[in-house]
Amino acid sequence: MSNFITKDSGERVSFESGMVRDISTDKVKWHKVADGPMLQRWAELLTRGAQKYPDEETGQPNWMKACSPQEYQRFRESAFRHFMQWFTGDRSEDHAAAVFFNINGCEHTKSKLVEAHAPQEVQDVEGQLSAEDEMLAILRKYDYC
Repeated sequence: MSNFITKDSGERVSFESGMVRDISTDKVKWHKVADGPMLQRWAELLTRGAQKYPDEETGQPNWMKACSPQEYQRFRESAFRHFMQWFTGDRSEDHAAAVFFNINGCEHTKSKLVEAHAPQEVQDVEGQLSAEDEMLAILRKYDYC
């Protein structure tokens, strides 16, 4: 038997059919990311990107290889550039979707850097820093901010 548990708020909602479920209050509403045009535009950008920079044979997307402060900084620079292009009305490409892509790449790379470096190298007097403080300490160590 598995070690999974079934979480229970202790509260129930009943449906007309007679079905009863746990309430959904305070649960992440994942379906909301599909509201509006951006999820499709981001997926289209990722599809075009996979054609330009093919995934590895293992299926790992090229952008997910990023693991260095330099790659983190490149995502940040690109996110800001695309934001400014979107903000000023440049329609030469889908800059809004590119902002999503680059912020996601930045956050993905940041989590890899924190995971790789923070436990050994980044400690404050209480033993833990916030994720943002950890990332800044790592980037400072490598002279990227």
